[in-house]
Amino acid sequence: TGFDFLVVGGGTSGLVVANRLSENPDVTVGILEAGTYRPGDALILTPGATGPAVLGTESGTGSQLQGNASYDWMFNTEPQTGLDGAIVRYPSGRVLGGSSAINTMIWIRASASEYDLWGNDFGNGDEWTWDGLLPYFMKSETWTPPPLILPGQEFSAELASVHGTSGYINSSYDNWDSDIEIPIVQSANNLGVFTTSNPDGGNGTGIQYTSRVVNPITGERSYAANAYYEPFADRPNLKLISEATVTRVLFNTDTPEPIATGVEFIWGGETYTVNANLEVIMAAGAILTPKLLELSGVGNATILESFGIDVVLDSPFVGENFHDHCVTYSDFQLKEGYTTLDWLTFNTTFATAAADE
Repeated sequence: TGFDFLVVGGGTSGLVVANRLSENPDVTVGILEAGTYRPGDALILTPGATGPAVLGTESGTGSQLQGNASYDWMFNTEPQTGLDGAIVRYPSGRVLGGSSAINTMIWIRASASEYDLWGNDFGNGDEWTWDGLLPYFMKSETWTPPPLILPGQEFSAELASVHGTSGYINSSYDNWDSDIEIPIVQSANNLGVFTTSNPDGGNGTGIQYTSRVVNPITGERSYAANAYYEPFADRPNLKLISEATVTRVLFNTDTPEPIATGVEFIWGGETYTVNANLEVIMAAGAILTPKLLELSGVGNATILESFGIDVVLDSPFVGENFHDHCVTYSDFQLKEGYTTLDWLTFNTTFATAAADE
């Protein structure tokens, strides 16, 4: 038994691909997700639940996603020489919806010049330039305009023109601001840092009011699982197997080039094999996709052979050149009586009242 398309990983990209493929009733699509399917989980859906985990501390409300093994793969780096031996956490969602279920919900685009590098300088073609990608950015979202609260912020018809109104993901803006946002923006403006009213139209520089993936009606997180899977879970040609850990990709090597024919996975303590009639789609994330490929024999032959792994395809760049942005924090002590986002992290009474709203 098997599927026409087999998607390994029910995260941000995997669920989008599975949704789009299963729009065709003539093909079958299977999703294998190592994490748990958690519909209606308040910890995922409540926006403030990410705060304590991001800061690496508990608020006393039990709210934690990142750094919680029920939701997070709990990856850590090796000790970093450039950081005086510090070990850095690398959160990655282990739940249906992937990291879109545990991230801080910021919904923002890079500048056009960065996407144009993908298409032009890296030779991927016009489809990967800003102009090629913008229609798909817009297609993905149902956008709610921002309130005008920042110094220098103005209504922007250009901002509205680059956002979608009928996509599956809800994007909106915070409806609560602390006492320090406006003074910070005023200070930045005084130092020559301008406020932009259209950060999503191709120039992402300047102080900006950033959107987030929150449904403005329900106040809940909008993410891959409740946007791209739950409303379509009854499609007869779409099947999800959660808590299924893929251990390797299977290949037919009797062809000029190896062809992926299925995967092996563990579910309920038993090992199973499932076939793909047309394609195996790897969507297990930036860490686990190359790991699975290497365990399956696709990667740098020298490294694979040193671990006793049979080489299916010598592809030396698999598992190499990983890059990601870092997050650092600066702490400042404020005078008594001024609210900050820390109130959602450390002030149990305030956080509980906010959640009740």
